[in-house]
Amino acid sequence: MNIGVNLIGGIRHRWGGRVYAQNILKALAKIDRKNRYFLFLSSPQDDIFDIKEDNFQRVVCCCLAEKGDLAKLLVEQICLPFVIRKYHIDVLFSPCNLAPIFTRAKKIIIVQDLRFFYGVDSFWRNTVKKPIFKLVLKSCQKIIVASIHTHQDVVKFIKLPPMKLKIISDPVDIKFFSQPLFNPEKTLEKYKINRGQKYLLFVSAHYPWKNIHALIGVFHILKNKYRIPHKLVLIGSFDLCSTPRLKVLARKLNLGNDILFLGSVGIEELAVFYQKADVFTFPSLFEGFGLPLVEAMASAIPIVAFDTTTSPEIIRDVGLLVEAGDEEEFAKAVWRIIEDEKLREDLVNKGRERAKDFSPEKIAPQVLKEIEALYDK
Repeated sequence: MNIGVNLIGGIRHRWGGRVYAQNILKALAKIDRKNRYFLFLSSPQDDIFDIKEDNFQRVVCCCLAEKGDLAKLLVEQICLPFVIRKYHIDVLFSPCNLAPIFTRAKKIIIVQDLRFFYGVDSFWRNTVKKPIFKLVLKSCQKIIVASIHTHQDVVKFIKLPPMKLKIISDPVDIKFFSQPLFNPEKTLEKYKINRGQKYLLFVSAHYPWKNIHALIGVFHILKNKYRIPHKLVLIGSFDLCSTPRLKVLARKLNLGNDILFLGSVGIEELAVFYQKADVFTFPSLFEGFGLPLVEAMASAIPIVAFDTTTSPEIIRDVGLLVEAGDEEEFAKAVWRIIEDEKLREDLVNKGRERAKDFSPEKIAPQVLKEIEALYDK
């Protein structure tokens, strides 16, 4: 079977779709030597998908897709079908939310979330992408979603029969985040975090639905009511609108010196920040999966999160869930973990075990089974 993998467009930034594609392809390369994989890329710089196995081939095509969302959409719908035909693709696997509507190849697509159906996204996605996305999903023979929440959204908004969907969790490289660190103090010092300085951690892009302004409010309570000595470390790509407002809020609350806006960091540095944190805080109001939650579990950090969308599914009983919007209770939950060593140890041990459910070794066979079943239909 010839399997095409749609990696068209600018997915070199670290977000859920790219991490999913990296992890699942590496795992598939280890377990599948009989099928041929053609990785359709729009830039030769996509070396993150440079898999060495003989049955994996990189195909650089459609470079215009790097120009932006509209260019990606046009290339995906107009150019990619010709490439699929040229390489005699039997099944097209799209791990990043979109696929060409018109192609003879069978299609299996990964849907991370449907936040733009709630209006929780950019104008482009909320208006232009939404109707096209509906057509794409209706044209696919199989859809994989990472959570019950997204499954319900697809059935509700796209009006698809549940049998067309399959719930398979996203794969997370838990071995990487749980491995011993080499000289972590050097990394922390690079970002002006002194030896012995305790900190709370948040990891994700600064989009409005990530609810970072509420986390700053929580941190203000922790500093003033509970007098914690910690700093708050925010890791994730900046947003042109949200980040400046967050910095203004931090200064307004006299937290300018205690909140570190680090932006994006390297993957090795990210592992250091996870493992050396005291508590992982996740106030997000909308997630399709919640990748940072699993990375935190694998890194042996206790978690506090709001009980919204997928967070209860991912966390279960391995972290503390707080009713969305209740900043006082969120601060209290963080304080409990800081003060109660037994609670902390219990959450960490449960988190390590829960993280194993998301290992690529467990997820890849499930995905391959769906691809092969679609081919055999």
